[in-house]
Amino acid sequence: MKKVNFIFIQPHFRKFDGHYFDYIYSLSQNLNQSTFDVSVYGARDALPEIQSQFSCFIPFFSAFAANSPLSSNSEKEPNTSLLAKYRSKSFKFLRKFRKISHTFLFKDITESFYFMWESIRFVRAIKKKFAKTECVFFVDTIQYFRILGYAFIYLMIKRGKVLQESHFFLFLRFSNHGDHRLGSMLSRWITKFAVRSLLRCCSTANVTLFTDSVLLKKEQEDLLKVPVQLLPIPAFRNNKHGSMSCFKQKNNLRKVITYWGGNNAVKGSEFVFRLLCSQKLSEANVEVHAQFDAQEIVMLKKQFAQNCSFLERNINNKYVNFLPKNIPSDQYDRIIERTDIMLLPYQGKHYAKCTSGIFTDCLANNKVPVASSGTWIAYELAQLNLNQLIFESGSYSSFEKKVLDVANDYHSFQKSVDQISDNWRKFHNPKSLADNIVKLVSFIP
Repeated sequence: MKKVNFIFIQPHFRKFDGHYFDYIYSLSQNLNQSTFDVSVYGARDALPEIQSQFSCFIPFFSAFAANSPLSSNSEKEPNTSLLAKYRSKSFKFLRKFRKISHTFLFKDITESFYFMWESIRFVRAIKKKFAKTECVFFVDTIQYFRILGYAFIYLMIKRGKVLQESHFFLFLRFSNHGDHRLGSMLSRWITKFAVRSLLRCCSTANVTLFTDSVLLKKEQEDLLKVPVQLLPIPAFRNNKHGSMSCFKQKNNLRKVITYWGGNNAVKGSEFVFRLLCSQKLSEANVEVHAQFDAQEIVMLKKQFAQNCSFLERNINNKYVNFLPKNIPSDQYDRIIERTDIMLLPYQGKHYAKCTSGIFTDCLANNKVPVASSGTWIAYELAQLNLNQLIFESGSYSSFEKKVLDVANDYHSFQKSVDQISDNWRKFHNPKSLADNIVKLVSFIP
């Protein structure tokens, strides 16, 4: 049987940051190898270690399209055509324009135009490599300034009849925020315009919009007036052999509390740092492992100078430990394994509807989360009857009390998490995600 090409389009995919690698890798490993040939089109400057994880990784998209500083040699292939000369001049203009653009709005506009050019180059590459074949395109993490480019890619492929059959999966991972700021309004307008244009010109049977959050599904369906599929989260961590693993709980004299995210206000870093300075840590007999680098610690000490008197004492007594940034995946796994309680004091609008990979790893591995109200995490916990793990958003006293209460009665809370985690993992795992995707593609038998 002739295989179907499964093509990941990942302009930002260059490092092991966040959960992008785990998402793509776990999904690719759980697609039926007798049915699919998997290709990953990632960033041109992707790490060799990333590229070596896949049988077919194409370092394709240049730096500007991947939302990083512009590379002066981003267009290396020789081309003397009029279009190439025009593109070269356009890139120079966009680089200069970006230097003087002091707002996210101008930055997003310039990146939108740049990614349109990258889309033309991508379609040309697809024509050469996959002409007259069946292809499934999977776009993880749609950012609104790229969605016009993705719509353009699909329209060019469909109208040019480049492929025998094709299906596009567009992952709507982010919220379009319901406020009236110019950036948010532009985000909603571009998303709505691009998706509606795409669906109007193509069969909706060949385009699947999806998300992994019930709250985002409702928001996007209200905005776009089209169905959005709810697909599983590939929740299990992968070990070095690529198989799914769920770590078993270890017994520690002190309960281990972990925070990931650095000095990031939307992740509640200020609450975490204040907890590190608390005298109550020694009384609770816990140790907190927080991901702050040296520069962030200096900044936070200045910000909370009046509350830092117990920090050094907590550090000396090993109640406080600091985790490095950009740690390897296997080290991350070991830290997750040792963790008892995970801090998720997320604030602001970003996590109100968006999913969290840290929470996913937490629940998949039977760890106890502590989360702020008004977030997707809190919504999920409420659906699982774990409201007792939610604290009042914006209140440090509520946060500290909840953390210490959970630590003091840890086994009771851990038992509650353990009772629901098995059923949760039956839906949220890489095999479930792969199976659900295959069901939505009409030309796969």
